[in-house]
Amino acid sequence: NISDQMIKLAIHKNRAGFSLVEVLVAMTIFSVALLGIAQMQISSFKTNSQANNISRASVYALDKLEELRELGRNNFGDLQLAAGNHPNANDPTQPTIVPFTRTWTITNNVDPGTAVVISKTIKVTLTGPPSTRALVYTTVVAQ
Repeated sequence: NISDQMIKLAIHKNRAGFSLVEVLVAMTIFSVALLGIAQMQISSFKTNSQANNISRASVYALDKLEELRELGRNNFGDLQLAAGNHPNANDPTQPTIVPFTRTWTITNNVDPGTAVVISKTIKVTLTGPPSTRALVYTTVVAQ
């Protein structure tokens, strides 16, 4: 019977698969999604690198703060603890991968009644990449 064959052909044609247009639309959607994921990965790598630099900078600044704090406990009159701004020249602990500029400022805290230095405020500042960010750590060392 011809009508039965036409019905079977029509049913079979509807289940045959996807048309070329459907495949192209699906591929376009998939490509756009992949591009978005790739952009997120690039952004993630960049942010991760910046976080690593900031973390290393923090350790570098805190190392100096600890060194100066220890000097204050043992030798309150050390030249590194003299009042004023101190640049960090020829520092062997300077990281070579990401250059930072580490400076420290010492402020004498004087007893107003006796004019004697009773403590020193130590402020370590670190500036460097990824921009002109600065990390500042402060502590007080008493005599």
